Amino acid sequence: MAKKFQYRLEPLLKLKSYNSTIARTELTNAINERMNKEEEIENITIHRKSLNNMEVISMNVSKMQHLHYFKQSLEDQKKKLSEEKEVLAEKEKVKQSKYNIAMQEEKVLAKLKEKKIEDHKKRLNLEEQKELDEIGLRIKLRQNEL
Repeated sequence: MAKKFQYRLEPLLKLKSYNSTIARTELTNAINERMNKEEEIENITIHRKSLNNMEVISMNVSKMQHLHYFKQSLEDQKKKLSEEKEVLAEKEKVKQSKYNIAMQEEKVLAKLKEKKIEDHKKRLNLEEQKELDEIGLRIKLRQNEL
């Protein structure tokens, strides 16, 4: 009877698979955070452009000052968000490399498992062929005896 294949490193393969899933989730979260920052920066840019298109002719001096300070605060906020985006981009790179390493480790173990399965199949085929040869030899010996 053929032996069932049992991969001794299966728990390790499952652990590596779990680690790569976690790394992929962390990478996805990092990408989403960076994209949200980019969207916030874009919204500020659009808002700033709309303020630039306002008519300042009918405004008094204090309103113009408030508008100027508001535009300046938008620029400061945009710079701050850009710096945060750069930090998030660096974190994303780190998480990308962690994900790549985790996937590579998982693939190595998966390929090793596939190789072990192939070796197991070859061994089973050899055993089966050996049994068939023995049966054939017995049949031939019986025919010679008769």
